[in-house]
Amino acid sequence: MAAPNIVNVATINGSIAYQALTNTNNNALVSNAASSNTVYKINNIFVSNVNGVSAATITLAYMSAANAVTNGTLTTASSGTAYRIAYQISIPANTTLMLLDKSGAIYLPENSSLAVQAGTASYLEVVASYETIA
Repeated sequence: MAAPNIVNVATINGSIAYQALTNTNNNALVSNAASSNTVYKINNIFVSNVNGVSAATITLAYMSAANAVTNGTLTTASSGTAYRIAYQISIPANTTLMLLDKSGAIYLPENSSLAVQAGTASYLEVVASYETIA
């Protein structure tokens, strides 16, 4: 089924997704399953470097297929083609960077996902705020 018409929606629910990037794989952050009958509006993505010594890089990509996501557990994003939104952005030690804010919000249609990839394992934590529109 197609994503809902966002002019005439029945529900809008606020959601949050988070990942502690303990590896350097492409990890699913937010995923919208095929035939979900929803569209996600991604409002904010924050990245924090929790290492007190060194900078680390982050890459954010739109994935052309849905991937399994379990908050708190890393799930490798292996489905679809990656289209980079932010590529190897350096996050200094003890710093938080807003990769995406509401003024540049993006929609995540059915059968697509967002993935994040750290340049250094166990340095970065990512939090995304989004709306599920049905």
